[in-house]
Amino acid sequence: MSVQLGINPLTWTNDDLPSLGAETSLETCLSEGKEAGFAGFELGNKFPREARLLGPILQRHDLQLVSGWYSGRLLERSVEDEIAAVQSHLTLLRELGAKVLVFAEVSGCIHGEQQTPVHLRPRFPQECWKEYGEKLTVFARYTQQQGVQIAYHHHMGTVIESAQDVDNLMLHTGEEVGLLLDTGHLTLA
Repeated sequence: MSVQLGINPLTWTNDDLPSLGAETSLETCLSEGKEAGFAGFELGNKFPREARLLGPILQRHDLQLVSGWYSGRLLERSVEDEIAAVQSHLTLLRELGAKVLVFAEVSGCIHGEQQTPVHLRPRFPQECWKEYGEKLTVFARYTQQQGVQIAYHHHMGTVIESAQDVDNLMLHTGEEVGLLLDTGHLTLA
């Protein structure tokens, strides 16, 4: 069995703080990633969001699209509204062969607000875990039916950040919901 590794472009640039790595081109990210031995990339803010544009760029570097971050708002939206909102992102992933959608709940998040200390992040309402878990499971089941697995990304400055938050999330969701275990975020949390 062979294993292929993908990488997030935040090694070169940063989506939360776009000024970090702003001078680094997409071409540099891709060529250096390929040179380092990676088989693919997760979407980043420098990537075109149309398969007809992004596909040839990745092909030029002999790279695959492996996943893409999605800013979910299931705390604020119905499952139906979230499914409608994800369509263009899901289509891009599917058309370019990515099998994973990285999902993070961003309702009320502060992770892009440099002036706000992370200890002031929003807290997940305890009374919402059951309903949220059911909604996320239904959403994940839908994306699976489209050929894409979700991997939940707990993130600093969001409602699901700490080890306890991750435990609650996994306790209240079905097997359709995968986890992107980010040890850096867990350590900081």
